[in-house]
Amino acid sequence: PAEQYPRPTEHIPEMVAMITTLLEKGFAYVADGDVYFRIESFPRYGALSHLDRSGLRPGARVATDRYDKESASDFALWKKAQPGDDTLGAAWDAPFGPGRPGWHIECSAMSKRYLGDTFDIHCGGVDLLFPHHENEIAQSEAANGKPFARVWLHSEFLSDASGEKMSKSAGGFTILRDLVAAGHDPLAVRFFLIANAHYRQRVRLTTDALHASAEQVRRLRDFAERVRRTDPAPAADEDLIARIAEVRAAYRGALDDDLNLPQGIGVVFELVREANAALDEKKVGAGARGALLGLLEEVDGHLDVMGGEEPGLADEVERLIAEREAARAAKDFARADRIREELRERGIALEDSRDGVRWRRVTPA
Repeated sequence: PAEQYPRPTEHIPEMVAMITTLLEKGFAYVADGDVYFRIESFPRYGALSHLDRSGLRPGARVATDRYDKESASDFALWKKAQPGDDTLGAAWDAPFGPGRPGWHIECSAMSKRYLGDTFDIHCGGVDLLFPHHENEIAQSEAANGKPFARVWLHSEFLSDASGEKMSKSAGGFTILRDLVAAGHDPLAVRFFLIANAHYRQRVRLTTDALHASAEQVRRLRDFAERVRRTDPAPAADEDLIARIAEVRAAYRGALDDDLNLPQGIGVVFELVREANAALDEKKVGAGARGALLGLLEEVDGHLDVMGGEEPGLADEVERLIAEREAARAAKDFARADRIREELRERGIALEDSRDGVRWRRVTPA
C-alpha cells in the first residue's frame, strides 16, 4: 500500500500557492477570472512527448475556452467560479478570484507536498503523456526551478477479448471485483498484469490468459514449497549453484532493461524446470537450496504472488497429514476425507505418492 492517498480537495492551499508563484514569475496570467499557463514562456514544453510545437494547434487534447487567452494552446491553472459552483462545493477563494483548480495543477502541488520538488519515478497511462504529463512538467519546473521527475514510465492499455481497448468512458472495461467473483485468483490477475507482457505492450485480457497466469503462479508456489521442504543432498552441487547465479544475473539484467519482467520470469521458469529435475534426482545440496530460496525471495519481492508460509503452518499441516495417515491405517476413511477437505478449504492440497504425502498451496475451496 502507498504511504499517502492525497485528495485534491484537501490540498487547495498548495495549488493556490503554486499558481501564485507561477503568476509572480511570469509563467502564468489572468484572463477574465481564469488563470492560464503561458506555454511560450517554457521552452522545454513538449520534450517528453517529442511534440512538434510548431504544429501545436487547439484540438481534441488541447482545451479551447470561451474566454480570451494569449494563445489557444495555453492551458488552465484555475477556472473562474460559475453560477452554482459554490452550492456544489466546487469553488474556493483565491487571490486571483474564486474558482476551482485546472485538471493538471493538483498533481504538481500534491507531488511537491509529499515527494518534494524532484522525485525519481513518475508512472501513468500512455494516454496521459500529452497533455497531462507535459503540463505537470511545465508547472512544476517553472514554479520550483528544479527538474520534476527523473524517470517516466508510461504503461499501455488493456484490450478486451475482441482486441478493443478497454475504456471506462466507452463502458468497455472489466474491474478486479468481477474477475474475482468469476473465480479468478487475484494473484493470478496480478501476475498477468505485470509479468505476462512488457508494461509498454498492449495486452489482451482473456479467460485463457488468466488461466495460464494462474498455472504459472501455481508452478512458482509449488516449486517454492518443494524447495523449502526438501532435505538437502549431502553431495556438493557446484554446477547448480553456478547455474542459479547465472539465472539471477539474467533476471536482474532483464529488469535493468526497461523493467522487462516477462523476459526475466521466462529465465526463472527455465531454472524451475532444471531444479525440479535435480530435486527428483536428490541432487540439490544445502548450498543450492539456499541459493534457490534467495532467488525466489528476490523474484517474489517483485511479483508478490508466491506468499511466505504462515508461522507454524508447515508443522500444523504435517500434524494433520499424520492424523490422516493414522485414520487411513485404521480404515477410518471418513475422518481421512474430512482432514483432506479441511486442508483444501484452507488452500492446501494433498498429493499421495509412492514417496509419501506432499502438500502444496492452491486457491482455497
